[in-house]
Amino acid sequence: SEVLSRNGIGTTWLVASYDLAKSALADERLSNDVRAAHSNVDEGSRAHGLLGLDRPEHARLRGVLSGAFSSGAVERWAPLIESIVNDAIDKFAQRGSSELVQDFCLPVPVAIVHELLGIPEDVRQPARECFDLFARAGIDPLGDVEAEAELDDYVTTLIDYKRVHPADDLGTLLVAARSEGTLHSEEELKAMFLGLLGAGHVSTTQFLGCAFLQLVGSRDRIEQILGPEQAAYRAIDE
Repeated sequence: SEVLSRNGIGTTWLVASYDLAKSALADERLSNDVRAAHSNVDEGSRAHGLLGLDRPEHARLRGVLSGAFSSGAVERWAPLIESIVNDAIDKFAQRGSSELVQDFCLPVPVAIVHELLGIPEDVRQPARECFDLFARAGIDPLGDVEAEAELDDYVTTLIDYKRVHPADDLGTLLVAARSEGTLHSEEELKAMFLGLLGAGHVSTTQFLGCAFLQLVGSRDRIEQILGPEQAAYRAIDE
């Protein structure tokens, strides 16, 4: 079908099976870079992040974060994630009820990804405002110029903060990669921050909301997950 996007009108295909998706992802004729399909795209000074590049550029950017997302590194994040989850639950547990999206699905991922970047609560935007900003900037097919400008300012604020407050976190890792030249420009640095923020909370918020929706409609599913510990792990397959 033909769709209208910020890059013009083009033909779009929906790949709706596992086998076709696997084949498409391995097909070198296909590209993640919109410039491969639209030679007249004018992106100005905007840099592409991990989701919008092919090799070798993708490999260079991925290499910056590859060690940070090893299994060992992720295990070290577990106490932090558990603490954020428990804090969110404690806030509504005594009420006996909850609006799960507002009380859990939204604030938990936003808090986690900002903590991993080394951004304290008093520097980051509130969870709802942060999610809405990414949604407005990314969902509108023609581009919400105002939201994009706000998002650019927000990421610049976070980067400036990490330059002044380095620590053992992903934000400092990215800033160091820019200083060392692995990231070639400030726009690439912004794109990496944007990619981690967006992937870290936008998709996760929606995933958690849909997962809870599936659970509340099935007593059998709830009982299965509340069984042996491994049952909960088997229930989650991202």
